[in-house]
Amino acid sequence: MKEAMRIAVITNPRESVFRVYYNQATPDRLHHLSLVNWWSGRLYKSPVLPPAEKVYQDFKGRVFEVPVLHAPPWHFVKYNNDSTVNVTGGRDDKLLALLAKNLNFRYKYYDPPDRSQGS
Repeated sequence: MKEAMRIAVITNPRESVFRVYYNQATPDRLHHLSLVNWWSGRLYKSPVLPPAEKVYQDFKGRVFEVPVLHAPPWHFVKYNNDSTVNVTGGRDDKLLALLAKNLNFRYKYYDPPDRSQGS
């Protein structure tokens, strides 16, 4: 997983001033810290970090990689010789398509290593 960890960094650029940077402040940028708040006698914004429902209401066309296995009725998958997969339907495929449309993201299915789920 590329984004399982939330990171907040607090810097002290000058006396009595603190800046708060956060890696999940935007839904479409990986490995990026954004300035989300600062303190100079009091906090500029409250709460300190942006709420998830505000950040994740629009993914701005971001592409997610989704592992998929043939597991009817959730996914119907056809495996190709070149290690690619074609998902031909299923309950979870329809649900993911609906979420992608409403939250403005795209996804790409891939065949997970050893064709196993979880760890």
